[in-house]
Amino acid sequence: MRASGAPDQHAYEAALVLYRYNHPEDAVPVAEAAVALWTGHSRMQ
Repeated sequence: MRASGAPDQHAYEAALVLYRYNHPEDAVPVAEAAVALWTGHSRMQ
């Protein structure tokens, strides 16, 4: 998504949705931390 020019926030949100779909057992903060690490996104925005 980032390569297509989509804002970083959109890429982060899409990755988070996919992560939560595939790992529903993980708590939200765990999912957010993993996706933030993968995408280089700051969760504090």
